[in-house]
Amino acid sequence: MPVEPRLLPHPCGLTAIRLPALARARRRGFARQCAMLLLAACCGSCAPGEPVTSGPLTRDSAGIAIIESATPLWTGTEGWTVADSPAFVIGVAQGAPAYELDRVRSATRLADGTVVVANSGSRELRFFDVTGRFVHSTGRDGEGPGEFRSIDGVWRYRADSLLAVDGALGRITILTRTGDPVRDFRIETGNPIVHVRGVFDDGSLLIESWPPAPDHPDGTAFEIFAEYLRFSADGTLLDSLGRFPKSLAVQRSQRGLVMVGPALFSPWTGTATSGMRMFVGTAKQAGIDIRDVRRAAPAILRWSGPVETVTATDRSRFLQSRLENAATEAARNTLRNEARDWCSRRSSRPMATFTQTRPVASGCSGS
Repeated sequence: MPVEPRLLPHPCGLTAIRLPALARARRRGFARQCAMLLLAACCGSCAPGEPVTSGPLTRDSAGIAIIESATPLWTGTEGWTVADSPAFVIGVAQGAPAYELDRVRSATRLADGTVVVANSGSRELRFFDVTGRFVHSTGRDGEGPGEFRSIDGVWRYRADSLLAVDGALGRITILTRTGDPVRDFRIETGNPIVHVRGVFDDGSLLIESWPPAPDHPDGTAFEIFAEYLRFSADGTLLDSLGRFPKSLAVQRSQRGLVMVGPALFSPWTGTATSGMRMFVGTAKQAGIDIRDVRRAAPAILRWSGPVETVTATDRSRFLQSRLENAATEAARNTLRNEARDWCSRRSSRPMATFTQTRPVASGCSGS
């Protein structure tokens, strides 16, 4: 017999997430999802003895805490804002070579304000001071210590070290704050695609792993699932944290090569870590799945108010930006064809089950 959920005010700082306020600070579904993850990651933990707050309600469903919020705790004047102008800018279109960036995968900031940029094009980590002035770089193409075949990201690691990921070699390197290599190790998941998605407070890593995609007819959209695993800093598997839908993908064959990439207008799952928690936001629900690696029972933070959807205008603007950035006319024609195919699929049947980014069928012209 099912047990009736028990309602009670949620006593933790999760009430500060202010999900409805995101709707006023957004305009794009993906940006809204990333903001939700960022706010969730900043919310911290709930210590014993903290006063009970009003607002969100928590219910227990088969051992899973479901936290529902329908109204914001912050007023319109309390929301976070972004400055109108940047504090400094790194990178130029033409200028000194150190400032010409190529295929930047990520950047991180150290405690003293130093910004470290993962410049994958040159296989370098480039260091800039708090004013954006170039200081030095480390790394080069190769397979030896401190060398990279690719740089897929850089993270601040524990106190003030760095962690760099080489996807081509399947290798993770720990470096000093100035970029000197200390040690490296490999992550083995049995899957061809592995990404570092975060670092927990104990130094363990959140790894996202994609299994091989089965063969599909060209142009057919299919759902990709990602497995989230926790590894120690020596490459030992510690725990499996769950399996979540990642995105919609499309298989394309060209010149004898089979490639799989994100489908046009595909929703995307975002992840973040804070402390010993993992936060996952998918497009299947207006909420965040929270997993504390120290406890088995997960929690789900849900926004129970109105949910915005991606509109035909949103799609049109997104497609136009992609067309403007396409390098060749052939690439632009491919995008136009994908848009027409997508609209055709939408008119015949829904694509998968990513409900929270469901575009309306009107306005599908492929333009």
